[in-house]
Amino acid sequence: MDRYLVVVLDCFAQEVDDLTEELLHLDVDVATRRLESVWHAAESLSELPHRGAVAREDEGCPYEVRQLLVDRYRLLYSIQEEPQRVYLLALRHGRAQLRWLPDLIGG
Repeated sequence: MDRYLVVVLDCFAQEVDDLTEELLHLDVDVATRRLESVWHAAESLSELPHRGAVAREDEGCPYEVRQLLVDRYRLLYSIQEEPQRVYLLALRHGRAQLRWLPDLIGG
């Protein structure tokens, strides 16, 4: 089976940084476990990217947006088939309102 390259977009990295800062104020152990779960889920997309459901953010977006549930969060991503890549778009709390996603994902 071919593996997909997982690409971390700046907007995703910023949301993970924001979450890290927020969680560290609560509990270091909780922060560590949650962040490990997020990165493990992100890395797992290299092997099974199509397993996530289409996300509500997909509507009106020029590319398909999928989601993978990780703890209380939704990891939003998009798949490119040629070349095989998975773009990490956003990390949202499960109750978060719809917000902006990147206009373009580069090849």
